[in-house]
Amino acid sequence: MKKRYMVLINDVDGTLIDSFPTGFECCRIVARENGWPMNDAVVEIIFANWGSPTRLIVEKCWPGADYRPLQKALNDAIDITL
Repeated sequence: MKKRYMVLINDVDGTLIDSFPTGFECCRIVARENGWPMNDAVVEIIFANWGSPTRLIVEKCWPGADYRPLQKALNDAIDITL
């Protein structure tokens, strides 16, 4: 009897892929599209908090902003089909 396995690999810490460059580009684009500032302080917050939930990153970088545009951009950009 042949065994079948279903596996889901979820890499959120950069072990298999380095998602930061793509994710940072998403942050930059979404910030520009929404008129959110993208200065050195924001860049440091993004870098220091990468791997945290998107909502937390947006709250720290752009208080009061809606996290959903960034979440959508990240989901679209970092979509891996196995």
